[in-house]
Amino acid sequence: SFDDSVSRAVRRTSMARLPPALQAELLGPLLSLPSSRAWGYAELEARWGAAALGSVLNPELDWGAVQREYDARQLVVIDGLLSDAALAELQRYMRAAPVFHTMRNGFLGAFPGDGFSHPIVGTIAAAIEAAFGAERFAENPLGLFWLFKYTTSNPHGIGLHADPAAVNLNLWLTPSDACVNGGGLDIYEHVPEAGRLQDVNREFASREEEAALEAELREKGVTSVPYRCNRATLFVSDKYHRSQTFDFVEGYESQRVNLTFLWGDRMGARR
Repeated sequence: SFDDSVSRAVRRTSMARLPPALQAELLGPLLSLPSSRAWGYAELEARWGAAALGSVLNPELDWGAVQREYDARQLVVIDGLLSDAALAELQRYMRAAPVFHTMRNGFLGAFPGDGFSHPIVGTIAAAIEAAFGAERFAENPLGLFWLFKYTTSNPHGIGLHADPAAVNLNLWLTPSDACVNGGGLDIYEHVPEAGRLQDVNREFASREEEAALEAELREKGVTSVPYRCNRATLFVSDKYHRSQTFDFVEGYESQRVNLTFLWGDRMGARR
């Protein structure tokens, strides 16, 4: 969702396209946060920055097949996206880094403005762009990324919405054996008209209102993606989508966590 001020402030910032001096000026406040200092950003950059570009993704993935399915359906599920080492590093970070400062109904968010500045995120995004086809992202730079961590107080996850971006990648990080039931993602075929996306990227007045729209959308087609750790779903971001109700094992390390990337601006492209 882009409802909070942090998201609005950083949702269309493409750091790679800014002059180095301006990058340093913008990143400086983030790197001075306790979360960045405690985690030793310089050490993380040396290990997980540009030098790791060739080692963060699973080397056995067939990106040609990924491209063909995405072109045919505007949606593709990628199992085993990350290398073992990259997945382990993100899991370590999501469990211990003090960056979950955005509070929502039943879950916590970690945005760049919260101090979520691990260099592995930019490296993963760059590796995906290179593998999936750099030309696809030429006009769609990385706009925003975040972690969401869910609690049992709201087992419904993220409600029905669409994001005003061009490409969305959702990646699950919690080990699969923590998932008792549900926790996946429903993606609907129908794409709203330009100019209406902000109307559905919001909290519904009631579950009945949301259910009525969901039933209407389901008639036009839906893809249900079951939960699995290190499974990524790459899709046209302004398709309606929602989390599936979930039941995860009790315990801090078993909490459902997803990493999301948004590239580009579909709203601008469709005007």
